[in-house]
Amino acid sequence: SRTPPGGRLAMGRSVWKAKRASASKKRGGGDDEEEVIGEEVAYSLKSLQGTWCDTLGSLYEVVVGKDDAVEVQTTRKTGQTISTRGLVRWDTKTDWIVWGRSGPRSQYWLSKLYREALLWERPGSAS
Repeated sequence: SRTPPGGRLAMGRSVWKAKRASASKKRGGGDDEEEVIGEEVAYSLKSLQGTWCDTLGSLYEVVVGKDDAVEVQTTRKTGQTISTRGLVRWDTKTDWIVWGRSGPRSQYWLSKLYREALLWERPGSAS
């Protein structure tokens, strides 16, 4: 687990689980940072590659190119599909993997990276 620049984050969280994750591997009780699945993996863009789903039912197909450019195809519960490139990237100023546009209210930091789950957190006041 990593602590993002500026300390612990509490304002916003998003948990992604690997599409292939089995319920029997869950530890913890809720959709929060205590729920991790599988073993920790290298903190790298390549480790994000694969199919993930979030707690709201969106599906994310993540492809990392040779140049570490990340393309994400998002499929919402409604069936709407969105393709983005560069929305997930390595922030060279902080050495963090970030998701979203620049700015504290729309950018999440990847604070936990496991084989079967990710935890994105957004800067905010401590809880």
